[in-house]
Amino acid sequence: MTIEDNTKRVNCSLQWESITGTKIPENAIIGGFDIDSKPLYICRHKQDQDIIPGKANENIGCVVTKGGKAYSIKSGYEVLQGHDYDWVERHGGDVVPDRAFVAGHNSNSNPIFVGKCDLHFGPNETQVVGKVDHKFYYGWGDVERSDCLNHMIMTSDMSSQNTSNASNRDELAEMDNDSDAMTEGSERRKRVFGKELRCMMYGFGDDHNPFTESVDMLEDLVIQFVADISLKAQEVGKNGKISVEDVLHCVKRDERKYSRVRDLLSMNEELKKARKAFDE
Repeated sequence: MTIEDNTKRVNCSLQWESITGTKIPENAIIGGFDIDSKPLYICRHKQDQDIIPGKANENIGCVVTKGGKAYSIKSGYEVLQGHDYDWVERHGGDVVPDRAFVAGHNSNSNPIFVGKCDLHFGPNETQVVGKVDHKFYYGWGDVERSDCLNHMIMTSDMSSQNTSNASNRDELAEMDNDSDAMTEGSERRKRVFGKELRCMMYGFGDDHNPFTESVDMLEDLVIQFVADISLKAQEVGKNGKISVEDVLHCVKRDERKYSRVRDLLSMNEELKKARKAFDE
């Protein structure tokens, strides 16, 4: 499958970027993490007549599932980018929320959504990414599994759904014809902390979803955190919002998230330098 790679660059909207090979764009959305702690991104691929979302990284390519099997695609798929999204808890075959982000469709033209789920294997854990097609399905090895009843589904802002759904129908049809990639706009996703604090640290304000920021935001936030934490915390403190001690407490309060951020900081040379400073 060939999809013309003319995706427009925007700061806020969700959009798909065509991939040739397995290199993941720097601003791709992190949906979860693999059992080796490496990030998993959100991808989609056309399999027969279905457009199916799944998980991706540079080792596995894009993994989508159908009919009990998992398929690893090494080229000719798309990766999701953007910032305007959230995750909503869902159980089994519960009704899909109205704000659910439409990532594809099955052969009956029914929408398919993006989901993720926490799994534990003894001392190891993973947060798998997959599709929601009535139930949540994900790939494990070469098998499609649906045993993760308590999962989460990706959503976008309610105010943009009517426009986005119409856009989805048109652009998914274009993808069916091996044409342009889909883009979807929405209002800026809600934040737990203010803008100043999020400039200093990555995801710590979102206790439920430490992996809901895209990679470009991760780089900006972490590098800025390493370089400017004292100055910016003091500036925020002057506004009566938070002190340096408050920031450090937030960062250190959850060792699990702290270690995950350290793992993510190993993704490229620039971030490895940031990790060294982050550990000091």
